Amino acid sequence: MHPEKIREPVFHPTKRRANLGLAVLLLMLAMLAVTPAAAEAESPHYRVELSAKELPACDRLQDFEGLLDLVLAEPLLDPPASRVLSTRIVRTSTGGYGVDLVFKDLDDQVLDTIHREYPAAMCCHEVLYKAALAAALWMEKREAPPEELPAPAKAPEPCPSPKPPPPAGPPPSAPPTPPSPPLPVERRWFLGTGGLFAIGIAPEVVGGAHIGGGYRVAKRWTIEANARATFPLLTRPLGMTLVRMHTASTSLGPCYLRESFGVCGGVVAGATWAETVNRTYPNPSRSHFVGLAIRGLLEHPIGDRLKVRMDVEIAGNLFRSRFKAEEQPTRWRTEPVTANFGASLLYWF
Repeated sequence: MHPEKIREPVFHPTKRRANLGLAVLLLMLAMLAVTPAAAEAESPHYRVELSAKELPACDRLQDFEGLLDLVLAEPLLDPPASRVLSTRIVRTSTGGYGVDLVFKDLDDQVLDTIHREYPAAMCCHEVLYKAALAAALWMEKREAPPEELPAPAKAPEPCPSPKPPPPAGPPPSAPPTPPSPPLPVERRWFLGTGGLFAIGIAPEVVGGAHIGGGYRVAKRWTIEANARATFPLLTRPLGMTLVRMHTASTSLGPCYLRESFGVCGGVVAGATWAETVNRTYPNPSRSHFVGLAIRGLLEHPIGDRLKVRMDVEIAGNLFRSRFKAEEQPTRWRTEPVTANFGASLLYWF
């Protein structure tokens, strides 16, 4: 009896290659099925931009990226980035902080925008942290923040405490009052002297001199007195008879002065002296005149005490002086209206 021969397995090379190809095909199909699902599960990554030109203290991109990376559950800031987070911080009209978070794709197409406002009492680090938290919630599509938000371990710059106002210093002293100009000295008395020429007080126009003075009784009122005398005049009021004649008079009355102008009124009284000179027996005579006068004047100061005055006086004679030779009828009389034109220099004291 022949022993049975044990048959050894025979491997066919063709069949083994077929099995290997089938395994590779199944592996590729499994990879193709897993890759889309993994791609769909992975969140997009972001590139961060920050602009805070109005608030230089808040323009800290690295601090903002660190805070954002801290509150994100996934490393969404690692490259390569497929989206852009553009953050802009401005000062609001109320003095607080305004934050605009703009999410865009690489083609600069805006996906969404978030606006937040924070009070002025916050410091820039707190504003950056709250902006990072708002951005992280949107990037990870979270409906609400987690129960315990991770706080930054150490703020790179603590919020400055409000500085107390500086102690109030003494009130500024009032500027020294400039010294007031010295008050003008009120001078009440004056004396004056000058020259004149008269019409109607003698048979011809005659020159003379005058002296006067006054006292200021009020701001615009004075009482003045004047004395006048005409120079001796040789004239012929009686035909061929030559007569030497001169006059003297005085006036007294109030004056009203306004700046450089003035007007006066008063009583005039005087006398006329006449004497024949070409006769064997001279015949001296004297007669008087009385009247009322009005005078206008113009003054101009030339110093603290001196003034120049020009005046014109018109007098109406109520009682006129006259001249006659011996028992002959009157040949000449003072005119009913006389005029004096004068200029004088006044000294006030």
